Amino acid sequence: MALLGCVCIASLAFGQAHPAAQPVHPAAHPVAQPVQPAAQAAVSQEAAGAHKTVDAAAVDEPKEVVSGDSAQVMDIAADESADSAKSAGEAAAQEESAKEEEPAAVAESAGSGPKTVLGVLLLESATGPAELAVGMTKTLIENLNAMGRYEMYYPDDISSALERNGERTPAGCRDPRCVNDIGKAIGALRMIYGSIDKNDERYGVRLEMMNVKSGGIETVSVEGAPGVPAKDVLAAALARVHGDESATANLSKYYGPPINNIVELLWSTVAVQGVGIFYTLINYGVGGSEGSRDMDGYTGYNKNEKLSGIYASSNQIPVFARPAALANAYTAVSDDAYGVLYNPAGMAWVTKRDAVIAYQSRFGMDLIAASYANRATRELGFGQAILMATDRDGAMTEMYFVSAFGYKFNQDYLFGPVSVGASVKFMGNTVRALSPDSPYGQSYGAGLDLGAMWELSKNIRYGLLLRDLPSANMWKNRTTGERYSESQPATLHMGGSYKPGYSAFLTADGQIPIYADQPWVMAGGIEYEFFRMLALRIGLQREILNDDAGWWKITCGAGFKFGVNSGRDMSLDLAYEYNTLDLFPVINVSVKAGF
Repeated sequence: MALLGCVCIASLAFGQAHPAAQPVHPAAHPVAQPVQPAAQAAVSQEAAGAHKTVDAAAVDEPKEVVSGDSAQVMDIAADESADSAKSAGEAAAQEESAKEEEPAAVAESAGSGPKTVLGVLLLESATGPAELAVGMTKTLIENLNAMGRYEMYYPDDISSALERNGERTPAGCRDPRCVNDIGKAIGALRMIYGSIDKNDERYGVRLEMMNVKSGGIETVSVEGAPGVPAKDVLAAALARVHGDESATANLSKYYGPPINNIVELLWSTVAVQGVGIFYTLINYGVGGSEGSRDMDGYTGYNKNEKLSGIYASSNQIPVFARPAALANAYTAVSDDAYGVLYNPAGMAWVTKRDAVIAYQSRFGMDLIAASYANRATRELGFGQAILMATDRDGAMTEMYFVSAFGYKFNQDYLFGPVSVGASVKFMGNTVRALSPDSPYGQSYGAGLDLGAMWELSKNIRYGLLLRDLPSANMWKNRTTGERYSESQPATLHMGGSYKPGYSAFLTADGQIPIYADQPWVMAGGIEYEFFRMLALRIGLQREILNDDAGWWKITCGAGFKFGVNSGRDMSLDLAYEYNTLDLFPVINVSVKAGF
């Protein structure tokens, strides 16, 4: 039944068609010829003076330059008309072709050729005053009007159009799916949005131009040299988003506004690791003077051993629901609070504060975990996690205290940026005697994980993780009166993730043997989102190149998102694990909040 349920979820995820939005053609919509509110009257008057008519042939392949005097993007299609030397028949054919390809995105106006319908969203500003974003949005509209190739919906026009359709404008809409939905609702072919920040004497601009029909996005992020006016940086970014790379003077790549959460990183690390060290040492010392005889022979026996020993640890159990539903294939993802217990290099890709609390029921054991992730600087991210595992009889308790750090090198290395990371963890274990013949003891230990992540493209990432290098526990067996150390074998993991669109997500992972008795493990998962509020997931895991391993682990789950457009989102994630060995089913529940 569990297998059937997972298959049903997969069928729903890939069989259900996403309802297509019904675009509003500008010519028929009440605000197709944008009516400016009082707040935009000045924009309209100034833009009208700069408006230029362009040839229809210039619509599909725009050409822009940045003026040396005004640094504004000016349309040059008319100036190059003599060089074009196209016949009236060729121009008409191109116009007809453009109409056939984009019937709802081209509007006719008296005395001009066809224009691309463009929706303009209000720019955001993370570091500058509110007036900066409003003023630069006005400048952006002026520059777009000066190009003469767009029939525009201004921010207030978009709100009016959505209200007429019985919809409201989502607050803080910057998610590509949200922007795409707005574009379809108003009948736009293109949507432009972004941000402008003031960092000391520099202005940084990020512009994104979306093709609503295909979903493709052209992104430009530039930062001006100290003293370069904001309007000049904005004009250069607009030129680049249209393919004009000629404006390079006094510009550099912009990696976002400065972030300074170093104090938060320090106190959270001191708190988690301080509690971890205190707990493990106190837990280990509870046994008093018992267990004073060292087992040197036992420790020495492992030094020349070429086998891993297959160490059992709750630290390696996929306790969080989203990774668990994806068959634990999270090495190349790990860019949220879930990733703290996976690849530390993913902390460098965290975009905001993220907190998780999770519960898992596994084979008569209860696992509870809490984690937190954030960025300390633009390049440095961090995460903290506490994991507790205990059986319901109280015979065993494991505690883990983890601090993860990831640093990203923003420069492009062959394909894209690279991050490296490390996790430091302290652990304390207790085994209680439930009968006269049962062992009784405590341990303390520490471990280190190393990871890397490489962004091969905007949609593809590669991840590498070396877990437990090294990791060891010092045990005190109070039943036998002996002490000994027990090392945890290192494991090597590689993975990749691919996001083909806004809704689908694929990830794969593999464990590569380091020791002779470690298996090859391959896993993969698929996630599909519906309406940005529901995510369905399914995954498979199997040991390969092992004649004795005939089992499969089949996972599935769902995620429910709330407040996706508010900037403070929350999600409830569920996961179910079934294996063909007919062991007890595993259930995961996680609640994650982003703010």
